[in-house]
Amino acid sequence: MNNRILMSIVTLIAIITFLIACNTSSSFVSDDEFLDFIQKSHFNYMWEGAEPISGLALERIHIDGVYPQNDAETITTGGSGFGIAGLLVGIDRGFITRKEGVERLHKISDYLAIDQLTIAPMIENFRTGLLWKLFMGAPEIQEGLKKLGFRN
Repeated sequence: MNNRILMSIVTLIAIITFLIACNTSSSFVSDDEFLDFIQKSHFNYMWEGAEPISGLALERIHIDGVYPQNDAETITTGGSGFGIAGLLVGIDRGFITRKEGVERLHKISDYLAIDQLTIAPMIENFRTGLLWKLFMGAPEIQEGLKKLGFRN
């Protein structure tokens, strides 16, 4: 799938939101110009509107700054997936430099603690099943499984 199509899929929600929010009748010279505008708008929402510590997409953004549920720092996993995909396309489209995109990806992965250190235990578990056996052998897990109706 080429990047233009991917970004079009990724920005579908942004298109609808943008058109409703702006309530504008701006005209564009071509469909490509309109698509470029929408893609850049979506990218900026994810790029500039990201939660500052993690770099991930916010669950919601209140333009007025009033968050009735005190959730101004709540991030969204689904929206963050769109944001990460948007980073790749943003780099490809020249909205940001490769360096800026890589820095944001590192910020996100550092926040989520995605690191090389997890690889060794994963390989060992794949080879021997050790971690799974330890996990399933824990008394708390066994008790929980019994309560759920599972049997050994």
